[in-house]
Amino acid sequence: MVEMRQDAKDGIELQVECSDDFFARYHLTSSAKTRCWAFAKTQQHHPSDDADSQLCEASSQGFCSYTLCLGRETIIQFRPPDHRLDLGITALARDTYGDLVPSVRFLGDLEVEVESDRTQEASSSSSTASTISCPRNNTTSLSVYSMSRMAGISLADLRQSFLTSPNSTLNEQLIKDFAHLTTRSLSSALPSSSPSLPARKGRVGRSLHWRLKEMHAHLPPQFRPVVQATLDALPDIEALPWVLTHGDVVPSNIMVGEEGGSICGLLDWEEAEYLPFGVGFYGLEELLGQTTTHITHNSSNSTPYPPPNSHFTYLPTADSLRALFWAELEQTIPTPLRLQRSTVERAQLLGILLWHGIAFDNGRLDRVVCEGRDDAELQRLDVMIAKFHSVSRDSA
Repeated sequence: MVEMRQDAKDGIELQVECSDDFFARYHLTSSAKTRCWAFAKTQQHHPSDDADSQLCEASSQGFCSYTLCLGRETIIQFRPPDHRLDLGITALARDTYGDLVPSVRFLGDLEVEVESDRTQEASSSSSTASTISCPRNNTTSLSVYSMSRMAGISLADLRQSFLTSPNSTLNEQLIKDFAHLTTRSLSSALPSSSPSLPARKGRVGRSLHWRLKEMHAHLPPQFRPVVQATLDALPDIEALPWVLTHGDVVPSNIMVGEEGGSICGLLDWEEAEYLPFGVGFYGLEELLGQTTTHITHNSSNSTPYPPPNSHFTYLPTADSLRALFWAELEQTIPTPLRLQRSTVERAQLLGILLWHGIAFDNGRLDRVVCEGRDDAELQRLDVMIAKFHSVSRDSA
């Protein structure tokens, strides 16, 4: 459904799609979306009928942002105060991974109205930020960013077209590209002894030991031996080089070519931070498997990932694809890291525990997942850890 809304002040007629998950989630009034569109229209530099200047809602929306496409090359993204982007991290990501990362520019803070019974404090704006004022008191701000629009389609969308006949060639190319992507992370690596590393660590990197202790205490009993083994290996893991690690490697954040499956972009760097090399390999498991769900799921509906009531299974070719990943990786990483493969694999297991053993909770990342509330995460942990031990026994 689409409705036309009129901006009373500027007389701007806006085409606004009625998919209001983001605005309901953050308790914003119905006028907030209109204001987002009005702000985005100020970034148009050509007539609205020009293909390079047309404005539309992005087909795939993130859980913590609202995104509009401005022509073929630009997107305008709105993010609540708790999910602002660290421009230093996004710039470093682009330096490290090149054109696989969108360029990001901060446009300012946009004040929007909050539901009267959900009044929040408005976030303070940067002194250099442009702010569009809102006439009422019950307001908050959305940080607005302009980003380069990445080519291709999301892996989630591409996989939908292969549900009945998985494309093995596509999967092989995807795994090769992911191996090369992880190698590129070493271009901005910091040794564990670097005096600049403590300042570069994020909230996860600063609290690895605490997170493992929490999981050991609160995860279901069957997971505690693997958590303890990871705790025992933590000093060796932390001695690996630390690299800029993407915090949400899921199919909806991976842009691929529509035919060959080559990775052409990686979206959403909000949760990125420096972590030991190998922790980011948690994303490999997502690429080696598929998610089914008992509810209708469309990536455009900004459903949390993994979706509620979903079930993760490995592809029939997962073992051969995993071997392909390591073969590609070992051709490109330095010899010292090749000799530490077992430690890197332990780092990968740490990544799996961090990403599925700690609940996202709208970015708080401070609660261990629990039965009855986070069953999709626990099912992933169970399957992925079992596969990890199976592969370890086979390679021993």
